[in-house]
Amino acid sequence: MIQAGISLFVTTLLILAVWKLEIVAYILDIRPTERGIEFLFFRMLRFYSLPFANIEYVEELKDGGFLTHPLAYNCKNRLFAKTFYIKKRKGLFTRQILVTPPDPASFRNFLLRGGVRVLDERA
Repeated sequence: MIQAGISLFVTTLLILAVWKLEIVAYILDIRPTERGIEFLFFRMLRFYSLPFANIEYVEELKDGGFLTHPLAYNCKNRLFAKTFYIKKRKGLFTRQILVTPPDPASFRNFLLRGGVRVLDERA
């Protein structure tokens, strides 16, 4: 029983260390482009492009979005970073995406320059 508790504790610490070191950010990340947002595997392989025209609005969240947007596709890869909720105009599988960009301020400015409506933080 004690050994199981220790194993769980060590596993939890390792997971938090991996997130804190942002190793996960190398596996799944986003990249701003002149036409919108690209979603990448290993920072090289684009698996999805989201054009500005398909973004209804973006909202900054104070929390991680787990409780406020439980049906959103979770594309967050930075543990304690600011979360952005992207509401798409149309979509086949999901119209809601949660992301954690590396630099939230520049990501917000990027969206505003692209003509996307960005809502202020909410709890």
